[in-house]
Amino acid sequence: MFDIYPKLKYVNVIGEKLESNKELSIVRKSMKDFSKNASDISNELYSNESFGIIIEREKVEIYCDSDRAFYYGVLTLKQLKDEDKLYNSIIFDYPHMKIRGIIEGFYGEPWTLERRCEAIETISRFKMNTYIYAPKNDLYHRIKWSEPYPKDELQQMKELFEYCSNRYIDFYYTLGPGVSIKYASKEHLRLLINKYMQLYEIGVRNFGILFDDIPLELVDEKDKKVFATADTAHAYIVNELYEYLKALDSSCSLIVCGSVYCGKGNEPYIVNLCRNLPKEVNIFWTGRSICSQELDFRDAIFFLENNFHKPVFWDNYPVNDAEMEYEMHLGPIVGRDGELYKFAEGLVSNVMEYKEASMIPVITAADYLWNSLDYSSDDSLKRGILEVAGEKDFQAFSSFNKFCLKSCLNGRGNEEFIEKIVQFQYEYNEGRAKEAFDNIEVYFTNNLKAALALEKSMENTALRIDVLKWLKKFIAFNKLWIRVIRCAKEFKCGSKLQALAILLPIPIMLYLFNRNPIRMMNFETKVLIDAILK
Repeated sequence: MFDIYPKLKYVNVIGEKLESNKELSIVRKSMKDFSKNASDISNELYSNESFGIIIEREKVEIYCDSDRAFYYGVLTLKQLKDEDKLYNSIIFDYPHMKIRGIIEGFYGEPWTLERRCEAIETISRFKMNTYIYAPKNDLYHRIKWSEPYPKDELQQMKELFEYCSNRYIDFYYTLGPGVSIKYASKEHLRLLINKYMQLYEIGVRNFGILFDDIPLELVDEKDKKVFATADTAHAYIVNELYEYLKALDSSCSLIVCGSVYCGKGNEPYIVNLCRNLPKEVNIFWTGRSICSQELDFRDAIFFLENNFHKPVFWDNYPVNDAEMEYEMHLGPIVGRDGELYKFAEGLVSNVMEYKEASMIPVITAADYLWNSLDYSSDDSLKRGILEVAGEKDFQAFSSFNKFCLKSCLNGRGNEEFIEKIVQFQYEYNEGRAKEAFDNIEVYFTNNLKAALALEKSMENTALRIDVLKWLKKFIAFNKLWIRVIRCAKEFKCGSKLQALAILLPIPIMLYLFNRNPIRMMNFETKVLIDAILK
């Protein structure tokens, strides 16, 4: 009845369904008054992001203790109206994970201001609360960390910060000074603080400092004399920065990424760093690997026990930079424990350079982070495709999307393809060769039609641009399969001479297909090659 996303945690229907076109009168009330109407809900679940809704005819009361929670209540009400699921009811909802959002932390062309604002609009509607600015290829974020932003770029940063604030998204500005900072230099510390001050003066209060992807050993000779290890140097810089920020404004927050950011969580560097930082400073962690297939609550407990900080998981999905640049990650978030939120401070998804395509898996992450105990990756993925690709292209894009599921999270890839191949083999071995060939050809022909339609006239043009390289390979893949099937069918059920004619272009088609660097359908291509050889 109430299958809206993110999924609601508590709904009690107390009356009949309401007409979705009716005007509603909304009254905002304090959360403390909600318990009078919902005594079975524990007060322990109340937070500054929780909300209650009581709908009685045209009267709606939204109970909350913050503007953000009221916004979430209004969003929920709008969803119920838009999807014609408005009932006289009592609703209570709250997020499982505290910090929920995205980090623009990839190597590659940074997003434009317009793309960032579009992404923030999306994650806000799906009840995320965090955007972290950390694009590796922003020169002023990393290489030119000590130089102030030029006036026009600072103005864009201000617009981005204000856009976030207006949509109840916490904006974090981060710097990656580790490429050249001299930790013992008072001048470098001054330059670092001055850079943060630029952002402080436009209103930013959430900051981050990143020491990722730099040598673990100290390089500068003076640094080696002053600090015994890199973690000691990093802790010194973080503490100096944090003390300065808190003196300016007690509401300032800081998040840190160390040079060791994955593993078991008991590595000497990360233990020494964390134990020398205030407990209020948050720590990024990517899990057991840089791109972790699973994030288990037991690993979060182990991290907490060793480091005295709950981790904020920097989830390297759907990002596709570095050696993954030829992959397109469009699958849902999976392998994240339902109880992770109990022992983690948050999780942010590192996005791809392809903003529009990133939103499909990001929407699934939003669903998981809000209600991880009732998260369905399949249902959430459908919602993500519908939201981004649109209703018109939903079926066609879903067919293509199934071939973009394989990633660090999902090693199996397209299960529907496997089922079709198994079905083909069964029918063939049962002596129904022509039926087997006809059925499998229909499958690939439908895939081809869907892909060609998307290539020609996808409604979301930004999404089309993002996935076009992969879409073209998908088209080539289906054309190749159709020719292989027709060749084999002629050889088995028709003219061997005709089969030879169909066969002739296949080697060059396969050669060109394999020369294409775009990585997708690796398993499916192996099956295809086996079929060609047979």
